[in-house]
Amino acid sequence: MLCLPLTARAGRIDSVNSISGPGLGTVSVPVISTVSVNNDNQTGGGPADNNITVPIKRFDNVGYIDIEFNVSGTDGVTEYKVSESVDNDTGIFWNAYTMVLGFEIGSDFFESPAGDGLDFDAPDYDLLPTSGAFGAVATSEDVLVFSGGLHNLALQLYTLRIDVPDDIVRFTLRQYPTAVPEPSTIVLVAMAMIGLSAYAPRRRK
Repeated sequence: MLCLPLTARAGRIDSVNSISGPGLGTVSVPVISTVSVNNDNQTGGGPADNNITVPIKRFDNVGYIDIEFNVSGTDGVTEYKVSESVDNDTGIFWNAYTMVLGFEIGSDFFESPAGDGLDFDAPDYDLLPTSGAFGAVATSEDVLVFSGGLHNLALQLYTLRIDVPDDIVRFTLRQYPTAVPEPSTIVLVAMAMIGLSAYAPRRRK
């Protein structure tokens, strides 16, 4: 049975509680702007659009980074637009990038349960998530997977929206890249497949 961190009413992001993870180079979250609480289904661009700005999230290693946010009471659902500049300093191109909403950090992290109100603006997606590196994104309530391109060794902009409900005191936004396999790895896999295909007919004699 999952135990969520519960308290009386929540919905407004107040601050960052912690930043950690094996992928971490550096992360800065200087702006968390809540100009209008309980603004769920905000389509953007107006005075009720709340914002979280991450001017740089640098990955020095291919691993996850957890940003845990503190939230407090609004008696409703508050929606945020998140803008991130993600810097790939791992030395390896990425062919996918994943974001997951959940609770706790590190080895204690678990994905947000379905239907708890914490989501990536599902199911309506007033504005779809976007990426400067990837042309496609697979959306679900608590997981976004960007693909259809390459995130090279540079900064790329990602935008998304998060609905923050009542009855949580904090939540975690976990993000991690998927590295393009190294050429040597691809060659070894291809050789293994060729070997198996050559071996299989002899087994049938």
